[in-house]
Formats: sequence, C-alpha cells, structure tokens
Amino acid sequence: MLSRRRRVVHLRRVMLAAGLHWMKLRKRRRCAAAARPNSARPGDSSSSRTPASAADISLEDDVDDVMEGAPPSDDEFEPPQPRGPVRSRRPPPRIARAGSDGKLVGQEAEVSAGPRPRKIILLRSVFEGRPPVVLFTYTQACCAEQRPMDRSVPADEDGPRMFYSHTDAIHQYNAVINILRHGGLYRVRAETNRWTVLWSLHPTPDQLRKFSPVQRANHYPGSFHLGRKDLIWRAIAKMQQQFGKEYQITPQGYILPKAFMAWDAARLRQPDALWIWKPCSQSCGRGIMVLSSEMSKEQS
Repeated sequence: MLSRRRRVVHLRRVMLAAGLHWMKLRKRRRCAAAARPNSARPGDSSSSRTPASAADISLEDDVDDVMEGAPPSDDEFEPPQPRGPVRSRRPPPRIARAGSDGKLVGQEAEVSAGPRPRKIILLRSVFEGRPPVVLFTYTQACCAEQRPMDRSVPADEDGPRMFYSHTDAIHQYNAVINILRHGGLYRVRAETNRWTVLWSLHPTPDQLRKFSPVQRANHYPGSFHLGRKDLIWRAIAKMQQQFGKEYQITPQGYILPKAFMAWDAARLRQPDALWIWKPCSQSCGRGIMVLSSEMSKEQS
C-alpha cells in the first residue's frame, strides 16, 4: 500500500513538472511571436523588410549574456500588472500601413523599432559632491503610494546599460527580479563581470578585491551579525552593559539553552507575558512560535 502511494505521488510530481515546463515554453513562444514583426502581404508597399537596427544588434548581444535556465529571460519580461479580470495574453493584430512620406506608422512601426529600452531613474544625493544612486520606484501592481520624486533625475537614454546578476546559490524571489528589471537593469551571468548589482551569497575576500568602485552586492562582510538573532542580541547586550539606556532598543532576549535558567526565572516573574521563540539562522518566518509563561517545565 505504501509503495503504491509513493508511485502515485511520484506520478503527480512528474505531471506537475511537465505542465510547468509546457506553460513556460508556451509563454516563450508567445513572447517570441510578439517580438517578431509580421511579414507583409505580397504586393503591399511595405513588403520590403526593415534592416536590423543598432538597437536590435545590441539587444542580441545582451541576450547572449543572459543566464541560461533562468526563467523568464529579460526579453520575455512583462511588467507586473494589477490583478483583475482574466484577460487574453494573445497580442493584438498588427496593422501595417504607410504614411504620406512612405514610413510605417502605427503598431507595425513600433515593432520594427524593436523593444523599448528600459529607463533608469537616478536619485540625487542630499550631500554635496556625492554621486546619484539608482531609484527603484513602486509599481502599479503593489498599489502603494509613490515615493517622493522631487530629487529624481532620468538617466540618459543613450548612455550605457546597467546590468545585474542573480546566481543560483540562493533562492530566486520574483519580487527581487521584478524590482531590478523595473529599475532598468538587464540580467547577465556573474562570470561576465559586467554587472553593477550582484545578488548572491556573502562575497569572499577575493571577490571583494575584484569589485570595481561601481559594483555592489546584496551582502557585505559581517552582515550575518544582523541577520542571525543570536548574534545581534549578543551585540546589543554587550552595548547595553557598556552604555546603558542608550541601547535599550529591544525587549530582553535570552539565547537558549545557555540562558535557560535566566529565562525560566523571568517567565515566573511575568506570568501573563508572551514570549517569541525564533530559530537562530532561519528566515521568512520559518520556525517562529509564540509561547506562554504558564506552560510547564516539560513543555518548555
């Protein structure tokens, strides 16, 4: 009976993986069809094909650097849209018509010009002599009030592109990828060293020495002292002993099992209190529990 259940579970997993792969391929084909201009009918004045522009050539060069197996690629990216009624993903028909001067107008002209380049918005520093930084604005999908844009400056559209790299060493969150793309960055492999932002594990000292002045990473040396609950409490407790009230910035904490006796005495002094139990090195709320002071010693 158990082996039969295992076979059923395995079959369901295989079917689910095949379905996800089929949906991914279907989306890529639709995006490729939407990005490829339709051929004109015979006898039409616009039947001659438009030669590839410099923007298309540079885009093809950038596609070669996109990480393989990272769904979806940058050319298939669609900006996040607010949730609403289900709409068809099929692209509207493109109408090719020539204007008075013989140039294509309408949707066909937009397709022949290639995909629009992503726009980068810079934020001027409040300090004199400091360079601006990239500003990541809120999207319409998050339904949040837009942050102040009085110090924002649009970057030069003819300027160089900015790239980011997200390695497979850590989990890929859609929020991170969409924000970087919405900010105007293009994805490349980490080996190309063309990136401005590196999203990965803590960089090693050798990697830090190779960083250029404009390259940034999502982690810096020693940042795990802020992420791990036990290490940050040890640092806060040490500063409380040295400076007193200035560092009374968080409730009293206890690192178990070493400080179990101290926590047990505090629990008896505060019978109505609730205690938050957190694992030392977990994330995303995993393993967090709320404990009561009235629980027995066996439960604790």
